[in-house]
Amino acid sequence: MAIRNWDEFIQAAITVANETGYPLAVLLGQAAIETGRSVSNAAGNNFFGIKGRGNAGSNNLQTWEDYGNGPVTIRANFAAYNTPEDAIRAYVDLIKTNYPEAWRLRENPTEMIAAIKRGGYATDPAYVSKVMNTPEFREYQGVNSKPELTPTPTKNPYEMVDSIDVQTGQRGKAIRYPEEYKK
Repeated sequence: MAIRNWDEFIQAAITVANETGYPLAVLLGQAAIETGRSVSNAAGNNFFGIKGRGNAGSNNLQTWEDYGNGPVTIRANFAAYNTPEDAIRAYVDLIKTNYPEAWRLRENPTEMIAAIKRGGYATDPAYVSKVMNTPEFREYQGVNSKPELTPTPTKNPYEMVDSIDVQTGQRGKAIRYPEEYKK
């Protein structure tokens, strides 16, 4: 199924959360941070910034990482998936397999996202606070499985802006986070 907007992605995430028991707060909070709530930012239906290959191959994309000395721009192969549901299931499997501490903490979304970061999923030093400060993370706390809800449309607080890589001079797009999400 093709996802046309963020609310349809939320519905797909609810379906997979029902199947797997994965905390919806973590699932949606991470996807919101990784895509800025824009399905067009999920190249290859990759809503989670998963590197490697998916069931539809991969896309070589520009991204940034922070290895302890501030952000650097790199290119990396990101997994591509046939459907958003395939991507969500691959993400859940990735966490189960590669982040067992996080998986054990899935009843506590706050501790789980911290364990995901500790395990090396993201290099952004503020990743945990960014995820926890998303409206999705706050709204779906405690909704681990069987959510019986239809989410209300959310206003996208992120803004796509033109950017220039200071090292290469290459032009591109970046996500500007509102100040309240930078805490």
